[in-house]
Amino acid sequence: MRCAVLVLLVVLAGPAHAAPVPKHLMKEGDHPDLAALQGKWRLTDIAINGTSLGPGILDQVEATTEVLDNTVAITLSKLNARLSGTFKLDTNASPRRLTSADMKETDLNGKPSATLDPEPFVMIYKIEGDTLVLAINTGDQKEAPKGFSGKDGESIASLTFTRAKK
Repeated sequence: MRCAVLVLLVVLAGPAHAAPVPKHLMKEGDHPDLAALQGKWRLTDIAINGTSLGPGILDQVEATTEVLDNTVAITLSKLNARLSGTFKLDTNASPRRLTSADMKETDLNGKPSATLDPEPFVMIYKIEGDTLVLAINTGDQKEAPKGFSGKDGESIASLTFTRAKK
């Protein structure tokens, strides 16, 4: 009888849920931001210090970004270029940061390009639903911007992406 009561209590209590893992104990690959970044993104705006450069520039580059795990491929269709590499997230920084040190440039057929020798960079990012905003310090790309608008005397380029429809 005691066993039946115990079983009944377990059934009535419902399934047990594990407590969420504290963010500081998560492995990098387990972070919700990394999960939110996965997939294909389409560039919808480029701004310098908060001022949009308009749709004309978007037509000139036709850029998409695809994220798989901690790798990224940025395709610039009209420029016949692709940048690819790995990145790390710093979700403890405010604003949050994305760092890459191994970007490589190729043409769309995979042939290495001699036009650009990418250096390590630090960007800040924010994800709001199906919108991703990245910002980079156009002066010293190894230094993270303080914000997205460049109001602190920095020169900031911000890139706004929208999740591509499947």
